[in-house]
Amino acid sequence: MTCERFFVFDAQGRSVHTPGDDPAEESGRAPAHLFLGRLLDRAGCDASAVLQLDVWRDEAHTHVTVAGTAPNAELARTQVAYTRTAFEYAPAGMELFDKNLRLLRSNAAALRIRDRAAAQVLHRTAADLDASLPTSRLLREVVRGPRTVAERFVSVPSKGAGHRVYRITALCLRDGDTVVGAATLVHDVTGEARSHAREQVLSAAHREIGTTLSATRTSQEVATTLTRDFADAVSVDLVGAVLDGGDPPAAPLTPADPLRRTAFEAPGGLEGVHAVGEPSRFVFPTPTRRFSRIWLPGWLILRTPPGSGTTRLARARCARHASTP
Repeated sequence: MTCERFFVFDAQGRSVHTPGDDPAEESGRAPAHLFLGRLLDRAGCDASAVLQLDVWRDEAHTHVTVAGTAPNAELARTQVAYTRTAFEYAPAGMELFDKNLRLLRSNAAALRIRDRAAAQVLHRTAADLDASLPTSRLLREVVRGPRTVAERFVSVPSKGAGHRVYRITALCLRDGDTVVGAATLVHDVTGEARSHAREQVLSAAHREIGTTLSATRTSQEVATTLTRDFADAVSVDLVGAVLDGGDPPAAPLTPADPLRRTAFEAPGGLEGVHAVGEPSRFVFPTPTRRFSRIWLPGWLILRTPPGSGTTRLARARCARHASTP
């Protein structure tokens, strides 16, 4: 539990300020060690309690305040070790800021997320560090606003292709009614975000594609659905026989099979080589034909003749047979 009692001592170790007490009774008389018992009493602890103190010194005085208590020394040491270990080795990024949102401490995970060394981030403001991880806006919300906790998802460009998605939780740190700082917890949720995006695409495809029997309408639904949250550009080309009401040719397609562009979507402003409605063509061989040429013989290797077993020699014979024109 936290006790808000604190004391200030002069250079000779005598009290100069005891909040809530009569200054004439206490100030300038009692030596520092006599106040430890009073701290225990005011923390509501018995004689076996352990005080956890914050002690700091300014130009003229030494300040002592109770940061917390524990019923025994073993628990006190465990609490301190837990706080230190959890901060340093947590898989989530953790950062501490002062009330002016200047970074005081950043754990190893947070430094990896920012891709910065400690010397590059410590004592800088959150706004200065937004380029590596945008947290300043969320921190201002909890420090200045009524909420003490706020959360947001952010997408940050990664060194490789794509982005990393992080869930940032900001917390306002208070000592009683006084704001003393803020903290952030940063979780990498890229995998969950990508999985959710895939589920959204599949759900949208199930809901929005194939609402009519029109091939042209279905083509446009495919392009529109996939460019909403998945692809930068989508083109759909159908075999001319299908558009004319006939049956499609047997796969794989050949350069002689006529195609027509039935849909094209590119929200970013890309332009298609062929306009919708114009004849189009793929660069041959098509993916289906490349697959059949490259991988089909490999699949045939597993089709060993009955009774031949699965020896390397038998598989080699099948491979030679499958690769023969």
